[in-house]
Amino acid sequence: MAKLVIALLLVLAVANAAESMSKARLRSNSKEANSEAHYQALKTTPFGKNLFNMMSLKFKTSGQLDSVLSLLDELNSNIAQQQADDDATFSATSAAYTQTIDDENAIIVDAQANIDSWTQTISDDTDARAQATAQRDSLVAEADNINDFLEQLADTRAREAAAYAQRQSDQAAILAGLDEVIQLFSAEVDNDPNLDHDAAEAVLDLLNEIRASVEASMTEDSTAENDAQVKYNNFVADQTERLAEIDSEVSDLETQIDELSEEIDTLTQGVSDETVRRDNAFALRDSTQSALDAATETHNANTQVRSSQTVLIGQVKTRLNSNADDVQGFLNNA
Repeated sequence: MAKLVIALLLVLAVANAAESMSKARLRSNSKEANSEAHYQALKTTPFGKNLFNMMSLKFKTSGQLDSVLSLLDELNSNIAQQQADDDATFSATSAAYTQTIDDENAIIVDAQANIDSWTQTISDDTDARAQATAQRDSLVAEADNINDFLEQLADTRAREAAAYAQRQSDQAAILAGLDEVIQLFSAEVDNDPNLDHDAAEAVLDLLNEIRASVEASMTEDSTAENDAQVKYNNFVADQTERLAEIDSEVSDLETQIDELSEEIDTLTQGVSDETVRRDNAFALRDSTQSALDAATETHNANTQVRSSQTVLIGQVKTRLNSNADDVQGFLNNA
């Protein structure tokens, strides 16, 4: 029976995670939390349904109200610990995000100052350059744009590859978890004659269907990742060939450019680098702000859900104590 409780706790954990998203907008005040309507509403949530299923199973196996109350206390303690861990994680995460935003804003200001200053110098020097210089600059600009795009594309491809690897790892972990749950549940079904075997077999069938779906998803994801890598390699090869052509043309024109051209080359590259640095800082700052906003919303939503779960557990304990002489009847009418 201990293994069955462990399996049910795993299912309950999955239900709690789903409830955290589906009930993220749930809002209630203390007066509503004590109302009968609110109590009935909380009972119908995935957490509420699993809670009553666990209590029924616990009372069925022990026949003692105290064992059910101990189960509720343990759940309450787990929820409180989850909240404390979540609070600590959110505090550290939000602080890190805020520091990153400040750092990137400083980079943006510094890069923009360099860009403005160097662009003005290039403009002054450009007046002394001949047509060959203008032609050279046009080719350099094209090369810079290609290099910038290839750099951004490489970053994007690396992130996609990393995300793919993480998805594969996560799904592999899900498969391992499902295998463990299936093994535990199957063993309990075989060893416990008091279980509803039809219902248990239905659960096993569902778990196996989920497992097959995860495996199919991993295969499809792997095919898509391979196709994306081939497309990226072909594009990079084409652009590399074009960069080689540009380099040859610029080399022919460089003989016509004096020391001003060398200065312009240096400053142009500097502007390009600073532009990339500035744009990357903008992107990182904005993505970090979005991540901070999302983390804040998720933390608030999870806090609200855990609050509702704690309220429900408290109400259930009160009602259990009020029905101490007929616990089974209370659970049957839930």
